[in-house]
Amino acid sequence: MLHYVTSNPVKLEEAKAYFSGIVGIKQDLTEIQSLEPKEVLSHKLDELKKLDLPEGEYLVDDFCFGLDCLNGFPGTMVKWFEESLDGGADDYLKICQAYGNFQAKVTCTVGWTNQNRNYIVSHNISGRIVESRPGVGSGCYTVFVPKGSDKTLSQMTTEERNAISPRAMCFRELRSYT
Repeated sequence: MLHYVTSNPVKLEEAKAYFSGIVGIKQDLTEIQSLEPKEVLSHKLDELKKLDLPEGEYLVDDFCFGLDCLNGFPGTMVKWFEESLDGGADDYLKICQAYGNFQAKVTCTVGWTNQNRNYIVSHNISGRIVESRPGVGSGCYTVFVPKGSDKTLSQMTTEERNAISPRAMCFRELRSYT
């Protein structure tokens, strides 16, 4: 059985489009402070193996969001960065306005393990920052418009998001391992 370690229902729905029968598991994993997504993911996979979980295969992911004007920051630390924003996701727009650079990148790194071996893949998409547009998801999802689209990630349907999302790209690549 394939398990997806996430507490995010949007991520789980995205995964169900690629893996029939996938089961979500809410489990906090220690995240190391590193700007390298694959290093963060590798550590999460190692942490996962230390837990008393049912036998099977597991997926974990790490989401990164980087502003070009800040040389890719916050990157792997997006979760903590967003918690510190006084003005919410609109603070991303204020930062970009201050630098005159609205370009950004979303990266998702997904790891698969069967407890004996690991496989890690990573994909990204570029886009631009706009004023917050609520929808499904929060934070940077509400202000990031992928290149070639006029919608933020939060405004897209699951099908639209899966067609271009880095997480979906990772899932498509990892399907051959499950």
